[in-house]
Amino acid sequence: MKSTIILFCFLTLQLALFSQRDTTLTVYFDSNSAECSMLSRTEILSTMTSILENHDIIKTSIDGFCDDVASEGYNRKLSLKRALSLAEIVQFKMNSEDLTITGKGEVQLLKNLGLITESQRRQNRKVEVTFTISTKVNGKTEAAEPIEVKTPLVPSYLEGKLKVGDKIVLEGILFVGNRDLILAESLPHAKSLLNELKSHPHVSVQIQGHIYDPYYYNPDLKSPDTNQLSEKRAKKIYDYLVNNGIDQSRLSYIGFEGKYPLGGDSKFDRRVEIEITNLD
Repeated sequence: MKSTIILFCFLTLQLALFSQRDTTLTVYFDSNSAECSMLSRTEILSTMTSILENHDIIKTSIDGFCDDVASEGYNRKLSLKRALSLAEIVQFKMNSEDLTITGKGEVQLLKNLGLITESQRRQNRKVEVTFTISTKVNGKTEAAEPIEVKTPLVPSYLEGKLKVGDKIVLEGILFVGNRDLILAESLPHAKSLLNELKSHPHVSVQIQGHIYDPYYYNPDLKSPDTNQLSEKRAKKIYDYLVNNGIDQSRLSYIGFEGKYPLGGDSKFDRRVEIEITNLD
Protein backbone atom coordinates (compact mmCIF):
# COMPACT_ATOMS: atom_id res chain seq x y z
CA MET A 1 0.00 0.00 0.00
CA LYS A 2 1.37 3.37 -0.92
CA SER A 3 1.71 5.71 1.96
CA THR A 4 1.68 9.41 2.56
CA ILE A 5 4.15 11.03 4.73
CA ILE A 6 3.43 14.06 6.84
CA LEU A 7 6.00 16.76 7.50
CA PHE A 8 5.40 19.68 9.87
CA CYS A 9 6.51 23.02 8.49
CA PHE A 10 7.93 23.62 11.99
CA LEU A 11 9.01 21.14 14.67
CA THR A 12 6.71 23.09 16.97
CA LEU A 13 3.53 24.85 16.00
CA GLN A 14 4.11 28.59 16.43
CA LEU A 15 1.22 30.95 15.79
CA ALA A 16 2.36 34.11 14.01
CA LEU A 17 1.73 37.56 15.50
CA PHE A 18 0.02 38.98 12.46
CA SER A 19 -3.59 39.38 11.43
CA GLN A 20 -4.36 35.92 10.03
CA ARG A 21 -2.75 33.86 12.83
CA ASP A 22 -2.32 30.84 10.59
CA THR A 23 -0.37 27.62 11.05
CA THR A 24 0.19 25.14 8.23
CA LEU A 25 0.84 21.40 8.00
CA THR A 26 2.14 19.80 4.82
CA VAL A 27 1.38 16.19 3.81
CA TYR A 28 3.42 14.56 1.04
CA PHE A 29 2.05 11.85 -1.27
CA ASP A 30 3.49 9.10 -3.43
CA SER A 31 3.44 9.61 -7.18
CA ASN A 32 -0.04 9.23 -8.70
CA SER A 33 -1.55 8.51 -5.26
CA ALA A 34 -4.26 10.24 -3.24
CA GLU A 35 -4.13 7.75 -0.38
CA CYS A 36 -3.61 9.08 3.13
CA SER A 37 -1.81 6.73 5.50
CA MET A 38 -2.70 5.90 9.09
CA LEU A 39 0.52 7.65 10.10
CA SER A 40 -0.71 10.91 8.60
CA ARG A 41 -4.22 10.49 10.04
CA THR A 42 -2.83 10.00 13.54
CA GLU A 43 -0.61 13.06 13.39
CA ILE A 44 -3.23 15.39 11.90
CA LEU A 45 -5.78 14.46 14.57
CA SER A 46 -3.14 14.76 17.30
CA THR A 47 -2.22 18.24 16.11
CA MET A 48 -5.84 19.39 16.01
CA THR A 49 -6.46 17.98 19.49
CA SER A 50 -3.49 19.96 20.84
CA ILE A 51 -4.70 23.18 19.21
CA LEU A 52 -8.29 22.79 20.39
CA GLU A 53 -7.29 22.45 24.06
CA ASN A 54 -7.01 26.25 24.36
CA HIS A 55 -7.96 27.60 20.93
CA ASP A 56 -10.74 27.70 18.38
CA ILE A 57 -10.05 26.75 14.79
CA ILE A 58 -11.96 29.51 12.98
CA LYS A 59 -11.47 28.04 9.53
CA THR A 60 -9.35 25.53 7.66
CA SER A 61 -8.11 25.65 4.08
CA ILE A 62 -6.97 22.45 2.40
CA ASP A 63 -5.06 22.90 -0.88
CA GLY A 64 -3.94 19.95 -2.98
CA PHE A 65 -1.03 19.97 -5.44
CA CYS A 66 0.62 17.66 -8.00
CA ASP A 67 3.91 17.39 -9.81
CA ASP A 68 4.14 18.30 -13.49
CA VAL A 69 3.88 14.73 -14.80
CA ALA A 70 0.70 13.82 -16.79
CA SER A 71 -1.84 16.22 -18.25
CA GLU A 72 -3.00 19.44 -16.61
CA GLY A 73 -6.59 18.19 -16.35
CA TYR A 74 -5.57 14.89 -14.75
CA ASN A 75 -3.30 16.65 -12.27
CA ARG A 76 -6.03 19.05 -11.20
CA LYS A 77 -8.37 16.13 -10.49
CA LEU A 78 -5.65 14.25 -8.57
CA SER A 79 -4.77 17.33 -6.51
CA LEU A 80 -8.45 17.67 -5.52
CA LYS A 81 -8.62 13.99 -4.55
CA ARG A 82 -5.62 14.50 -2.31
CA ALA A 83 -7.24 17.50 -0.66
CA LEU A 84 -10.49 15.56 -0.14
CA SER A 85 -8.63 12.66 1.48
CA LEU A 86 -7.43 15.03 4.21
CA ALA A 87 -10.78 16.80 4.46
CA GLU A 88 -12.33 13.50 5.58
CA ILE A 89 -9.97 13.51 8.55
CA VAL A 90 -10.29 17.20 9.46
CA GLN A 91 -14.11 17.09 9.39
CA PHE A 92 -14.10 14.82 12.44
CA LYS A 93 -13.09 17.80 14.58
CA MET A 94 -14.66 20.86 12.97
CA ASN A 95 -17.73 22.26 11.22
CA SER A 96 -17.63 21.49 7.50
CA GLU A 97 -18.97 25.01 6.77
CA ASP A 98 -15.63 26.42 7.96
CA LEU A 99 -13.67 24.22 5.58
CA THR A 100 -12.36 25.22 2.13
CA ILE A 101 -11.08 22.46 -0.18
CA THR A 102 -9.22 23.26 -3.39
CA GLY A 103 -7.35 21.28 -6.04
CA LYS A 104 -4.59 23.61 -7.24
CA GLY A 105 -3.25 21.24 -9.87
CA GLU A 106 0.39 20.86 -10.86
CA VAL A 107 3.37 22.84 -9.60
CA GLN A 108 5.92 23.65 -12.29
CA LEU A 109 9.59 22.79 -11.82
CA LEU A 110 11.95 25.57 -10.84
CA LYS A 111 14.70 25.98 -13.43
CA ASN A 112 18.35 26.97 -13.07
CA LEU A 113 18.43 26.65 -9.29
CA GLY A 114 20.61 23.55 -9.15
CA LEU A 115 17.74 21.47 -7.75
CA ILE A 116 17.30 17.80 -8.63
CA THR A 117 14.18 17.33 -10.76
CA GLU A 118 12.83 14.29 -8.91
CA SER A 119 13.43 15.93 -5.55
CA GLN A 120 11.36 18.90 -6.68
CA ARG A 121 8.56 16.67 -7.92
CA ARG A 122 8.50 14.79 -4.62
CA GLN A 123 8.08 18.11 -2.78
CA ASN A 124 5.29 19.17 -5.17
CA ARG A 125 3.15 16.07 -4.50
CA LYS A 126 1.50 17.51 -1.42
CA VAL A 127 -1.48 18.93 0.42
CA GLU A 128 -1.21 22.03 2.60
CA VAL A 129 -3.62 22.26 5.54
CA THR A 130 -3.84 25.79 6.97
CA PHE A 131 -5.60 26.44 10.29
CA THR A 132 -6.72 29.94 11.29
CA ILE A 133 -6.76 29.99 15.09
CA SER A 134 -8.04 32.18 17.95
CA THR A 135 -7.63 31.82 21.70
CA LYS A 136 -10.46 30.76 24.03
CA VAL A 137 -10.84 33.02 27.07
CA ASN A 138 -13.80 32.33 29.40
CA GLY A 139 -15.64 30.70 26.55
CA LYS A 140 -15.03 33.64 24.21
CA THR A 141 -12.77 33.84 21.19
CA GLU A 142 -10.03 36.45 21.32
CA ALA A 143 -6.87 37.24 19.39
CA ALA A 144 -4.43 34.37 19.42
CA GLU A 145 -1.27 34.49 21.51
CA PRO A 146 1.80 32.51 20.47
CA ILE A 147 1.46 28.88 21.51
CA GLU A 148 3.75 25.92 21.28
CA VAL A 149 2.75 22.29 20.93
CA LYS A 150 5.51 20.47 22.77
CA THR A 151 6.82 17.11 21.63
CA PRO A 152 8.48 14.58 23.95
CA LEU A 153 12.23 14.65 24.37
CA VAL A 154 13.84 12.02 22.16
CA PRO A 155 17.35 10.58 22.19
CA SER A 156 20.07 11.41 19.70
CA TYR A 157 20.69 8.30 17.62
CA LEU A 158 23.84 9.38 15.77
CA GLU A 159 25.76 11.21 18.48
CA GLY A 160 29.31 10.32 19.52
CA LYS A 161 32.01 8.54 17.54
CA LEU A 162 30.46 6.17 15.01
CA LYS A 163 32.06 3.30 13.13
CA VAL A 164 30.87 0.97 10.40
CA GLY A 165 29.04 -1.98 11.94
CA ASP A 166 27.61 -0.08 14.91
CA LYS A 167 24.01 -1.10 15.65
CA ILE A 168 21.63 1.38 17.24
CA VAL A 169 18.23 0.42 18.64
CA LEU A 170 15.67 3.07 17.72
CA GLU A 171 14.14 2.79 21.17
CA GLY A 172 11.14 5.01 20.54
CA ILE A 173 10.08 3.68 17.12
CA LEU A 174 7.59 0.92 17.95
CA PHE A 175 4.70 -0.70 16.10
CA VAL A 176 1.15 -1.94 16.56
CA GLY A 177 1.05 -5.69 17.20
CA ASN A 178 0.94 -7.84 14.02
CA ARG A 179 1.01 -4.73 11.81
CA ASP A 180 3.49 -2.33 10.25
CA LEU A 181 1.71 0.74 11.68
CA ILE A 182 3.89 2.97 13.82
CA LEU A 183 2.55 3.85 17.28
CA ALA A 184 1.50 7.49 17.55
CA GLU A 185 3.98 8.16 20.37
CA SER A 186 6.79 7.00 18.06
CA LEU A 187 6.37 9.82 15.53
CA PRO A 188 8.74 12.29 17.27
CA HIS A 189 11.43 9.59 17.27
CA ALA A 190 11.04 8.98 13.54
CA LYS A 191 11.40 12.72 12.96
CA SER A 192 14.50 12.81 15.15
CA LEU A 193 16.13 10.08 13.05
CA LEU A 194 15.23 11.96 9.87
CA ASN A 195 16.75 15.21 11.13
CA GLU A 196 19.92 13.50 12.31
CA LEU A 197 20.46 11.80 8.95
CA LYS A 198 20.02 15.19 7.29
CA SER A 199 22.65 16.70 9.59
CA HIS A 200 25.04 13.76 9.04
CA PRO A 201 25.07 13.46 5.20
CA HIS A 202 28.13 11.19 5.25
CA VAL A 203 26.35 8.46 7.24
CA SER A 204 24.66 5.52 5.47
CA VAL A 205 22.54 2.99 7.35
CA GLN A 206 20.71 -0.30 6.99
CA ILE A 207 17.26 -0.30 8.61
CA GLN A 208 16.56 -3.62 10.33
CA GLY A 209 13.03 -4.70 11.23
CA HIS A 210 12.04 -7.06 14.07
CA ILE A 211 8.90 -8.69 15.44
CA TYR A 212 7.75 -10.19 18.71
CA ASP A 213 7.93 -13.99 18.34
CA PRO A 214 6.54 -15.91 21.36
CA TYR A 215 8.50 -19.04 20.31
CA TYR A 216 11.77 -17.49 21.50
CA TYR A 217 10.26 -17.07 24.97
CA ASN A 218 8.40 -20.39 25.07
CA PRO A 219 9.50 -23.17 22.65
CA ASP A 220 6.12 -24.88 23.13
CA LEU A 221 4.45 -22.06 21.21
CA LYS A 222 4.39 -21.85 17.43
CA SER A 223 6.11 -18.97 15.68
CA PRO A 224 3.57 -16.61 14.08
CA ASP A 225 2.95 -16.46 10.35
CA THR A 226 4.20 -12.90 9.91
CA ASN A 227 4.14 -12.57 6.11
CA GLN A 228 7.51 -10.73 6.14
CA LEU A 229 6.21 -8.30 8.74
CA SER A 230 9.67 -7.38 10.01
CA GLU A 231 10.74 -6.37 6.50
CA LYS A 232 7.56 -4.33 6.05
CA ARG A 233 8.33 -2.47 9.27
CA ALA A 234 11.86 -1.70 8.07
CA LYS A 235 10.51 -0.54 4.71
CA LYS A 236 8.00 1.73 6.46
CA ILE A 237 10.89 3.67 8.00
CA TYR A 238 12.87 3.49 4.75
CA ASP A 239 9.95 5.01 2.80
CA TYR A 240 9.48 7.72 5.44
CA LEU A 241 13.13 8.78 5.17
CA VAL A 242 13.24 8.70 1.37
CA ASN A 243 9.98 10.63 0.99
CA ASN A 244 11.36 13.31 3.29
CA GLY A 245 14.60 13.92 1.46
CA ILE A 246 17.15 11.23 2.41
CA ASP A 247 18.89 9.86 -0.71
CA GLN A 248 18.09 6.20 -1.41
CA SER A 249 21.79 5.47 -1.97
CA ARG A 250 22.37 6.02 1.77
CA LEU A 251 19.70 3.54 2.88
CA SER A 252 18.85 -0.14 2.71
CA TYR A 253 16.45 -2.32 4.69
CA ILE A 254 16.07 -5.92 5.83
CA GLY A 255 13.75 -7.95 8.09
CA PHE A 256 15.02 -10.36 10.78
CA GLU A 257 11.60 -11.59 11.92
CA GLY A 258 11.82 -12.60 15.61
CA LYS A 259 15.39 -13.91 15.67
CA TYR A 260 16.76 -11.23 17.99
CA PRO A 261 14.38 -10.64 20.92
CA LEU A 262 15.25 -8.02 23.54
CA GLY A 263 13.23 -9.58 26.35
CA GLY A 264 10.86 -7.78 28.68
CA ASP A 265 7.75 -6.12 27.30
CA SER A 266 6.77 -7.61 23.93
CA LYS A 267 6.31 -4.14 22.40
CA PHE A 268 10.07 -3.61 22.49
CA ASP A 269 10.56 -6.57 20.14
CA ARG A 270 8.24 -4.90 17.61
CA ARG A 271 10.97 -2.46 16.63
CA VAL A 272 13.53 -1.29 14.11
CA GLU A 273 17.26 -0.82 14.48
CA ILE A 274 19.87 0.81 12.27
CA GLU A 275 23.34 -0.45 11.41
CA ILE A 276 26.01 1.97 10.19
CA THR A 277 27.08 0.77 6.74
CA ASN A 278 29.22 3.66 5.48
CA LEU A 279 30.80 6.83 6.84
CA ASP A 280 32.19 8.30 3.62
